[in-house]
This record gives sequence, structure tokens and C-alpha cells, in this order.
Amino acid sequence: MNATLNNTVIIKSIGTANPSASVLLAEAFKIPQEIVLKLLYNTPSVLFHKVDEQLAVKAKTTLNKLGLIVKVQDSKVSLPTNNNLYEASVYIDNPIKLPKVVKQLSEFLGCEQKEALNILMQEPSIVIGGVSKATLKALSKRLDAKVTITNPKKDLYAIYFPIKQSSIIDDLKHVFKNSFSIKKAGLEYVIENLDFKTSQEIWRKYKSKKNIKIVNQSYQRFEIILTKIDKNDRFQREFLVKQIGIPKQILDKVLENLPIQLHESLSKKETEKTLKKYANVGLTCHSEVIIPKKHDLVITKITDLKKTRSILTNFFNENEIPTNKNKWISNKPQHHLLMRYAVAQLKTIGTNAKLKEDASNNEN
Repeated sequence: MNATLNNTVIIKSIGTANPSASVLLAEAFKIPQEIVLKLLYNTPSVLFHKVDEQLAVKAKTTLNKLGLIVKVQDSKVSLPTNNNLYEASVYIDNPIKLPKVVKQLSEFLGCEQKEALNILMQEPSIVIGGVSKATLKALSKRLDAKVTITNPKKDLYAIYFPIKQSSIIDDLKHVFKNSFSIKKAGLEYVIENLDFKTSQEIWRKYKSKKNIKIVNQSYQRFEIILTKIDKNDRFQREFLVKQIGIPKQILDKVLENLPIQLHESLSKKETEKTLKKYANVGLTCHSEVIIPKKHDLVITKITDLKKTRSILTNFFNENEIPTNKNKWISNKPQHHLLMRYAVAQLKTIGTNAKLKEDASNNEN
């Protein structure tokens, strides 16, 4: 008598499994590996439909051991649909964790650590795309970094073009009937809050022009600048000390030197939330988009020269690093992620270091 085929096996999430699990699953259930990979990255997905209980239990047991989150349901229950595809970018807020995040990402993507680092150094660092939201939530849980998950077709975009190409403005206003505003951003014009369709139309029309950039605003990072405060307002002063972390003993000196940076890198959502919070307190702040650039490393104090040189050899040639405890500037701009990691490492040995922006090397 035939077994009752009334079971459906659904992969709910990749969980803690690695891409290498696809090889084992392909062999165990005689399914092409490329199909298994697609199922893993587009969860919830149906592995088996209308199978007997024995196969369903075997599949669930096997997949659970590999770290996948799986459920078995009655085949009469409607199957999950997953029409939206997402992508994710990564921001490492604590640079000392860079090696750990590189290892975690390489394991998730099933690639070499060198390749994972290169992905993180892209601008923006979109680490994976065209996958389900569940997959990216699993990624977020496995990385010691901030993961921004977006649906590209529902996001808003900004387009940047050089001021010297201002003739584009009249053309754009004519084509799009003044449906958006154009403003200056340094040496560029920028059009913000464009939907996916409009941004793609503009990009296709002008992509041959030099230095035209299109940016998904969900991936932009912002700094928050404090420009004004009521110095006699006790509540505002306490807020800066307790919530922002400005030492009470230097607060007056800090306030004499406004504007000052309160946050160096927040996502768009974090920025909007933070500005609203500060406005409610009475602080006058604004945000500025961070344009990724390469940076020089500036060392102002060296406590242990030997240890300092040992760290710097990971980023510079032997003949480029300091030979004494005097102030030192690298004069060799490198990617901001690497330089932030260098500063974090140097801090652990008591060496004072900071970044100096190299304005001539815009990485976008």
C-alpha cells in the first residue's frame, strides 16, 4: 500500500547554516546544488511538496542538524510565496571587529576572507542581493555589524552630477516637469528622493556623462552636527553630559567651539530618529551626508614605538612607517575602513591616532 503523500517540507530560514550545506543536501536528496542554493537564499522556500512522513521527517532532521530552520506542514495548507527580493549592505560600527566580521561574512557567503573584505570595501558595501528578507535577517544575526536591508525597487535614490554640467538641469526640468528639486552639495548638484523608476530613467539618459552618480539613499551614512544650544538651559546641558557623553568638566569649553560633531556615522533612519529626539530637547542640529573618501593616518602620540610599528606594517611599507616618537602622517591615503581599523588597533596600545580626509580621492 502506498504511503500517504500529505506532507510539505519548508525551509523557513538559512539559520546558522553555511553555503557548504548545499553540497550535503544535494547529495542526500539527489537535487542539483544550484537549486538547493536558490532555496537556501530565498526562504521561506518549499523543499518537498506532497511527500510521505518518513521523507519529511528525514529532511527536517537532516536540515536542522546543518543549522537550517525547517517546518513540516500538511500539504493542503497554502504554500509560502516570496515575490519580493532584497539586498543588504554592512556597516562596521566598531572597527576593531573588522577581522571577525570578515570571517563571519566569508562563512555566510561561502567565499574566501580576502573576497569578503573586498566586498566590505565597496561603496556602498552591498554584500548580497536578490535574496529573501528572511535570509538577510539571518545574516544580520550572524554579523557583529549593522546590516541595512532594503527592497531596491521601493527605495528612494539621489543622483549627483558636477556643477560644471549644469546644462543638465534645464533638460531634467523639461523632461520631468519640475517634479523634483535640485540643490548644491559641495561641487555637485544633487537630486534627492527619486523613486526607482525615475532614477533609472535619469541614469539611462545621462550615464555616459562623466562623474554622474546614482545612490540608494537607504545606504547613505550621515554625521550629526550640533550648531546651537541654550547654554543656560540646565536640561539641555544634562542631556549633553548624560546622553551624548560629553564630560561635564569640559562642557563649557566644548560649547564655545560650536558647531561640533555629535555622531560620526548613522544610517538615514537612525539620523531622522536622532534629529527628532534632539529637536524635542531643544538642541539645534543638522545632518550632513558622508561622502566616502580615502584617508591619511595621523599619529600625535606614540607610547610604544615597537608595537606601533608592528601594527602599521599591516597597512604600510617598512620604509613608510615612523622610526621615532615624533608626530607622523602617512601621506598614503587608504580606504576609510582599513584606516578606522588601524586607529582602533593603535588605541589599544596607547598610541593616539586620527584620520585626515584626503579630499582629492573621492571613492564613489
